[in-house]
Amino acid sequence: KQKFKINASHKVKSVERVGDEVIVKADNKKGEEVEFKGDYCLVSVGRSPYTNGLNAEAAGVKLDDRGRVEVNSHLQT
Repeated sequence: KQKFKINASHKVKSVERVGDEVIVKADNKKGEEVEFKGDYCLVSVGRSPYTNGLNAEAAGVKLDDRGRVEVNSHLQT
């Protein structure tokens, strides 16, 4: 019953709560600033490995060329 809209590929610059409303300011793909108003704000930042500086090799964990933990066909390290 609640309507919502998904806006992908935006760079969020700020999120502010004003009373019962959430105001999100972001840049779209073209670099233009856009503003969204709503009751709630859900943000997804994508998936990328955060393995830099973990010294994974010293722990015996193998990383691939993109910094991801290597796994086998059963997703085991």
